[in-house]
Amino acid sequence: MHPSPDDALTDRATAAFLGLALGDAYGRPLEFVLLPEVRTSPVQTRAGLFHWTDDTHMSLFLARAVLDQPARAALDQDAFGRAVGRRFAEWAEDPLTPSTAPGSTCLRGARAFARHGDWQRSGDRGSDGCGAVMRVVPIALAFQGAELVDAARISSIVTHAHPNAVEAAIAGAWLCRQALLEGRLDEGLVARAVAHLRRDWDWGGEVAESLEAALAMADGHEDGWLDEEAMPPGDGGWRSASALGLAVAAALRWRRAGFATVVERAARIEGDSDSVAAIAGMLHGAAHGTRALPASWLEALPSRAEIAELARSLWARGAERTDGRGAPDEGEADAPTQAEDAAAEPAVAAPAPSPAPGASATPSAPASRTRGGPPVQLRLTGADAAEEDGGASPLPAPAELPAAPLTSLDHPLRVRWLDLAVAGPRAPRGRIGICGVPGRKDGVVHARTLGVDLDRLVALHQADLLVLLLDGPELAGLGVPDLVAEAEARRVVVHSLPVAPGAVPAVEAAEAALGLVLAVARAGRRAILVSRDGEERAGALAAAALVALGLASEAALRTVRAGVGPRAAASEAQRAFVMSRSSSSR
Repeated sequence: MHPSPDDALTDRATAAFLGLALGDAYGRPLEFVLLPEVRTSPVQTRAGLFHWTDDTHMSLFLARAVLDQPARAALDQDAFGRAVGRRFAEWAEDPLTPSTAPGSTCLRGARAFARHGDWQRSGDRGSDGCGAVMRVVPIALAFQGAELVDAARISSIVTHAHPNAVEAAIAGAWLCRQALLEGRLDEGLVARAVAHLRRDWDWGGEVAESLEAALAMADGHEDGWLDEEAMPPGDGGWRSASALGLAVAAALRWRRAGFATVVERAARIEGDSDSVAAIAGMLHGAAHGTRALPASWLEALPSRAEIAELARSLWARGAERTDGRGAPDEGEADAPTQAEDAAAEPAVAAPAPSPAPGASATPSAPASRTRGGPPVQLRLTGADAAEEDGGASPLPAPAELPAAPLTSLDHPLRVRWLDLAVAGPRAPRGRIGICGVPGRKDGVVHARTLGVDLDRLVALHQADLLVLLLDGPELAGLGVPDLVAEAEARRVVVHSLPVAPGAVPAVEAAEAALGLVLAVARAGRRAILVSRDGEERAGALAAAALVALGLASEAALRTVRAGVGPRAAASEAQRAFVMSRSSSSR
């Protein structure tokens, strides 16, 4: 006996939420595991060892915020934003939260709302981490059409107000709902999402490019793996666009192999394994229902009964909201072709409410991509795509001061990575980079925001260690006396090695710092050297690190100056420091 259409939809809704939690739990032990080990590292899927993380935990609290809304009533955007903020504030203080590896941007947004109660300014406008898209399943189950777009947007900007985060949340929720309604996830559905992103969901972000890359990646051989670097922006799913893109690629490429393979291939990446696997599990579950979910995984999943009940409640609430009101979603009737969709479907984005007095305005309509006018607010510069390859963004010379100070949003903090391959067989698996001072404020050239810069170092550059070549008074003079505390709050190790401009560190202090930097790099992690402009003092220490890896002093200086700039190790004392390393390092 076949289930009724209503029963089948409820089943797929349940599978979407459970699929998210299963993928999250499978990916948890693989997060932070590097290549090639991540491809084969064992994952335990038995009770007591199979735990989900903040992806599922936040989804549970977002589900309760959705269910806080009155049934059958149109979405009240402000009331919903406040409900999401309240529930996320509860999540931040929940005793379980510290054990689920919560993201710093999510915690900061939740606590900001708890302080001032304004959901339109609690989110970080500079962070496009994947914290918003990883939790969208309740939106997909309870909303449709314009309300789905608005609810996804609001749920994102409570913590993540960056255009990429907003676009990914909308596209992820829509793809989940459409997969559920149509009982399939295929290339045509993803192409329709791309068309929306280039039209009525265009907030000035770059998620459409990532979904196009997902379509290309889905054509790969089933015996292969996902290519983290080929998914824009090439960061392995830590950011919203790449997380959604990698998840969609896995869900498409291995859909015939089944849920376990989709989730495993999504999780075995060098990057945000649990979030990418959670999104992939959500999409596959939405398309194929609970019969596709591995029974042994379900038996080991914590809170599976609560998750299933919430999923059914969300779906029932969505059914109540649509009774007698308007047309069904796409897919409830025969799905239109891609051409029909592009030609006939109306825009669905609705304007946001006016911000509270004194609050920063959150964009209420998609930002323009028009070239030649003012920069799109919050959009990352095109150079970011090449940043991981060491591209540099030179600071203006003193005679070329900008018309307005450089901010963290219009001039994102850059890290220039050393080419460690020049060390040959002795090259470490990790990376060593150089950057200027996060959050620098000098009143003339720089008016940066410390939190935005540090979040960028953590989310995009995956910084594990910062070596500060400045002392306390110099940091205070640059407007960042709390840089160390803020970095450590983000679980970044900070090593202080104060060096005066043009000078070099004492021998013992230099040896200790170099030993730590090289140990981090050899462990496959990332160390970043920080000085005022990211050149002179940091360049000397970077060249010394290359000498320790086996390069001749002159070659080390040339390598650093080619990648960083001519001011690296510019003083005679700094050059002598690097030259003296040859005999002491071999």
